[in-house]
Amino acid sequence: MSSSTKVTAANRRRVISACKGGQVGAVGGHTGLNIFIDSGLVSLHPDGKGGLRQAAFETSRDKFIGWGFDQNKLSGPVESHLPLALGPLSQSKLMVLPGKVGDRDFGSVRIDGLLSHAFLKQYTWTLDFVERDYVFSSKSD
Repeated sequence: MSSSTKVTAANRRRVISACKGGQVGAVGGHTGLNIFIDSGLVSLHPDGKGGLRQAAFETSRDKFIGWGFDQNKLSGPVESHLPLALGPLSQSKLMVLPGKVGDRDFGSVRIDGLLSHAFLKQYTWTLDFVERDYVFSSKSD
């Protein structure tokens, strides 16, 4: 993904250019992350209140610790104290999950984390294959 982002004023759509060599993901102040998007990933976990909650992001335990997460709370899903961003899109207090993603490369591509349906479901979005863009709109637009 490109580090350039643009907002189209006419319809308030937010666009993130894809597949052009940059990284636009961020966890708190940790920017320049290469975040893979998996729109079909739904990972449900107990919310501690008798219900279930979806994890929005997965990466390795080591990466979470490096970003300031309490290592003693990373035995399973945890609510993030840091906002998660993809370009101009940002959400807070998401459930995140330590896993195997984040310590490996996919071929020669570094993967810092995996963004799932729990983040993406807040938006209406389209993949524009011709322009190589992800187009996100707030569901309220």
